[in-house]
This record gives sequence, C-alpha cells and structure tokens, in this order.
Amino acid sequence: PFIFISGTIGEEKSVDYMKDGLTDYVLKDKLYTLAFKVRRALDDVAARREKHKVEEELIRSEMRFRALIEKGTEMKTLSSPDGGFLYASPSVTTTLGYDTNELLHKSIVDLVHEDDMPTFLNNREGVIHAPGNSVFNEVRLRHKNGNWIWCEGFTTNMLHEPAINAMV
Repeated sequence: PFIFISGTIGEEKSVDYMKDGLTDYVLKDKLYTLAFKVRRALDDVAARREKHKVEEELIRSEMRFRALIEKGTEMKTLSSPDGGFLYASPSVTTTLGYDTNELLHKSIVDLVHEDDMPTFLNNREGVIHAPGNSVFNEVRLRHKNGNWIWCEGFTTNMLHEPAINAMV
C-alpha cells in the first residue's frame, strides 16, 4: 500500500494519484488519521491476498474434479428432464462410440433398447419428482455401430441445484 502525506494536495490531484495506484492520502494537519488509514490499507491487502488464495484453491479444485470426470473410465452425463444430453464425459466415446458433440443432439431414450424402455422410463419418471434421489438402472444402450451394450448405473436428480440443474 502507498499512502501519500502532503500539506498541499488537493482533492483533484489526489484522485489522479489514486487512479495511478495511490492507496490513500493524509493531509499534514490531519496526521491523527494516518494510523487508521494504514490499518485499513493493510486490511485491504490481507483481504485481497485471501481472495486470491481462495480463487487459486477454487481453480485447483475444479481441475481435480475435471480430471476425475474427463479422465475416468465411467460414463458421466448430464441430461434435461426429457432425457436430452447436456454434457457427456469423454468416456462415452470409448464406451458407446459417439463423439460427445454428436450425443448432445440425442436423448437418452434414443439409445435405450425398446425392451428396457418401460422400466427405464418408469425409474426415470420416479426420480424426476424426487430432488436429490437416485435410481439404479440396468439397460442396453445402442453403440454407434448398432450393437447393444449392457450398462448399469445410477441416475440422480440434481435439478434442484441451480449450478447443476440436470439429471446426473
């Protein structure tokens, strides 16, 4: 922090200095305010450092979780209540053959085998109306090459979470 002490600084000039990085100023006839302004400046620096530290930790945390999702072998998807894909992890390409962008133009119901559809839709409908709840599914999904792949996993309703707003 930089605090300017002057006996003649005007308000206009002090504003210019503050635009250039001056933390604060004290007039010589009001030196009794110096201790307060120094404490405030040091508190501001400490707050900025703490904010920077928190932001860095948030970035590291996001990188860790992104690695878990994007480098993992399990398929992870986000879908809308009607089943439209909003996100698909790269492992979907390995397992089902679809490019992740290709999948974003499909719905989960486009991939489920017709014999498994009634149970799948019943399970999904039940969890859609139960925020935070999960349901286990074991279904055949169509691989891009036309083959059927048995898959099992959980669908969790995270529609109530504003940052997620999807079925996971």
